[in-house]
Amino acid sequence: MQLEFHQLDLRWEHLRVRQPARQRRLLASLAESGKQTPIVVVAAEDQVDRYVVIDGYKRFAALEKLGRDTVEGHVALNSNRYSVPVRETKDKIEIHLDARCLVTHRRF
Repeated sequence: MQLEFHQLDLRWEHLRVRQPARQRRLLASLAESGKQTPIVVVAAEDQVDRYVVIDGYKRFAALEKLGRDTVEGHVALNSNRYSVPVRETKDKIEIHLDARCLVTHRRF
């Protein structure tokens, strides 16, 4: 589904690892092809048409730099709406969104 930037809650952005070279490559790719993998969001608790970004912060930032105001998103279903199970280990963080969607972030 298409999401407008004002609908997105970026509260977990500070958890992202900054990789400027990778971000530049992503920006160039999006500028050239215009295609992107959808970001993953969950519905924000008690807020209509508001979504918390789980995965896709780099794509969001690149599209914003390109002057876009919408992003393709996948809304992960969760019976508890916002209580997303998170498992942290020494090497990674796993976010279990639903039976079909697992997001893993490696620690550096």
